[in-house]
Order: sequence, then structure tokens, then C-alpha cells
Amino acid sequence: MHPFEKKLEDKLIETLDNDEGKSFMSRYTSARDKSFDNVISQIAGSEPNLTKHDVSHIKNVLTRVHELLGDEVTDLNCFEMYTMAIVVLFHDVGNIFGREDHQTKSKVAKVYNHIRGNEPKWNQERLVVLQAVNAHTGRSQTGEAKDTLKEVEEISNLENGKKIRLRELAAILRFADELEEGPDRTSTFKQAIAGETGGYSKESMQYHNYSNVTNVFIDRGNGRIILRYHINWEANADPSGESFKETLKYCLTRVLKLDEERKYTRYYSQILSPFKMTQVSFHFTVDHIPVDIALDKLEFSDKIPVPRINLEGVVQKEILDSDPNYDVEKIFQALLKQKEI
Repeated sequence: MHPFEKKLEDKLIETLDNDEGKSFMSRYTSARDKSFDNVISQIAGSEPNLTKHDVSHIKNVLTRVHELLGDEVTDLNCFEMYTMAIVVLFHDVGNIFGREDHQTKSKVAKVYNHIRGNEPKWNQERLVVLQAVNAHTGRSQTGEAKDTLKEVEEISNLENGKKIRLRELAAILRFADELEEGPDRTSTFKQAIAGETGGYSKESMQYHNYSNVTNVFIDRGNGRIILRYHINWEANADPSGESFKETLKYCLTRVLKLDEERKYTRYYSQILSPFKMTQVSFHFTVDHIPVDIALDKLEFSDKIPVPRINLEGVVQKEILDSDPNYDVEKIFQALLKQKEI
């Protein structure tokens, strides 16, 4: 049992008594087990080029939720904890129909109805799930940047009438999902045969490269999200540095995206209010041997923007204004000098 699930069960039993609490917990575990077996484990078959959206991803998002909440998890009532777990469970099920618009209510509802059935007792839970899941990306139905969290009811409830802070829970889901990155989200074997049968498509490789190089640490006690990037330059395979530079450029774009998500979700969540900074460091190797390039850590603190969709033209302005040493060509030239030593 996941640590968050254990705390959920304990809270339900503490609030509702032993039998009723365990009965309520079974609502979650039955949905979890059925969705794991019938839907989530099958997403890779529908979208083989995605980074992992399997059972491990759901568990890891729940871990990120747990890390974001810290001791504040006890401030959630048992129905809020239950809702948090159930929206994590359903947040990516729409990918079974394809990645495009996977968060939309119509796609998620088809899966939810298969898992739960069509009994009226699930109507309110379904409404809650669809609202939260629909807001976990930054796009509107038309694909434009939009304040999706604003559309979620601030206060809602399950069928028992107990209050849940739904907008806050949706914000936590959204940020936890953004933070769920790292090498375990990809397959090194499928990367090695990219473009071949059974491998990832060449077009999807930047997302898998990003997973390869990313390390995320949630430091709630010090109010920081810490990103560490470990980027290697294969000097013989990539003599011009084009692959290295593309990876670095994409990481810088994702830095801005993640920091905007931090500010945006924090605006809607009191529980996320301690996270006042995103701190970023880059660690470079040449042929997997560490090299020392004098780059200070990047630090970003607060404004409240709606996250932008296209950040390609923003890197030059915002990151290089912050620290001109992050010029991609300048970093590559520094690697060249290190190689010559």
C-alpha cells in the first residue's frame, strides 16, 4: 500500500469508525485495481511513444502529492484525501483514446463509467473527478492557454455532503503531475532502437531525453522546488553538438514551464503556498566524465501568470537576461575547451 493510501485509510477509519472507514476505502481500491488492470496498463498500447503513463506513473504522482503536502496532509479531511487519490487515479486515463485532449470530460467519463458503472450514486463523484482532471493541463478546449483552475468549483462535495476544497485539490494534482519526471519514465532500450519497430519515434525523443536528464527534489521545508539536470555530450557521436544543444534548449524551456506551473498552482492552493522558489542547476559531462563549467544556479521566484503554451521565443529574453552564461553556444564552446584539456 502506498504511504498516502495508508494515511487515507487511517483517516477514514479515524473519522468514520472501523467498518465504515474500511468500506469507504474499498471504493477507492476497487476503482484503482480495475483501472490498473483494464485501462492504465493498456495506455502504452494506444500511445507507444509517450513517456510512461502506466501504473508506475500513477504511484509516482501520488508520491509527489505526498511530498508536496508534507505534514499538511493531516489538514485534509478524509473526503479530501479520498478525492485527491481518486483524481490522481483518473487524471491520465483519457490517453487510452490518444494523447490529444486526453483530459477532456468526454474521454475521461467513458473510462470512469466503465470502472464505476452508471448507478446514480456515482454521479457526484464523477462530476468532481471530471472537473479536477479537465484542469490538469494548461490548454482550453480550443488549445489556447487558459486559466483552467478557475473553472473548477472552489468548494464541492461527495454525495455525503461533506465539504471538499476541490479547486485546491485540482491545483495540487496539476503541480504533482508536472513534477513527475525522471529516468524511470522512459525505456533506455526503446530509446536505443528509436525509429525502428518497437522503438520510440524520432519525433518523441526530446521528451524521453528530458526524462533521462531530469532530477526533481521537493524541498517543502525550505520552500523550494529543486531541479537538477545531468546532460552528457557524446563528443564522437555528436561532434557538432547539435543533439546536446537541442537537449539543453528544451530543458531551459521546461524550466520556465515548471516555474510558471509552480506560481500558477500556488495562487490557487494555500497548501502549496510555501513553495516560493524554483532553483535550477545544470551538471555536464563529456562522454560521461564530469566537467566543470562555471554556471551559477538559476533561481526564479513569484509572479502569478497563466502558463504559456509556446516558450520557444522566451528563453533568450528571460533566461539569458537572468544569466547570459546560459547561452547554448557558449556552453558548448566551454565543453569543447574541456575536451581539449
